[in-house]
Amino acid sequence: LMKLGDKRKQQIQSHVSAAIEGMRKFQNAQGEFNYWPGSGSHNAWASVYAGHFLLEAKKAGYLVPPAMLSSWLTYQVSAAQRWELDVDHNDSHMQAYRLYVLSLAKKPQMGAMNRLRESTELNTKARWMLASAYYAVGQSDAASSVIAGLQPVVKASQVRDNTFSSPLG
Repeated sequence: LMKLGDKRKQQIQSHVSAAIEGMRKFQNAQGEFNYWPGSGSHNAWASVYAGHFLLEAKKAGYLVPPAMLSSWLTYQVSAAQRWELDVDHNDSHMQAYRLYVLSLAKKPQMGAMNRLRESTELNTKARWMLASAYYAVGQSDAASSVIAGLQPVVKASQVRDNTFSSPLG
C-alpha cells in the first residue's frame, strides 16, 4: 500500500468527514438518499451506494451520525422485504446489491435473499451480488449454489440500467 504523509491523511479525513456531513442534506424523511437536497428525485441504486459508503466509512473509524445510518437501514430493510421483480426490466441486481449491503451492515434479510435466490429471472450481476450477500453472512454453500455454472467473465452489454455501469457490466 501507498504510504501517506500526515498532511495527506488529514486532508483525506477532512474530505470524508465533510462528505458524511453533507449527505444529511440528501436524506429524505424515510431514510433514503435523494439526488438533490430536498428533492423527491431518487435512484434506488444510488441510495444503496450512499449507504454502502456510510458503512465503509464507519468501519474505517469515521464518525457516522447514528440516526442517519439507522434511518437508512430501516428504509432499506423495508425496501428489501417489499421488493418485487420489475417485469419490464430485470432489476434483480438492484435487490441483490441492497441485500449484500444489508448483510455487510449485519442486518441480513435471509427471507428476501432466499426469495431472490428462488427466482428464475436472476441476471448474472444479481447472481454474483447475491452470492456475495450469502458469503458475507457465512453461508458459503448458498453462495456457491447461486453462482454454480457461472464464469467470472463480464460480457459487454448495450442495455443500460440504473446502476451507472459501463457497457461492460
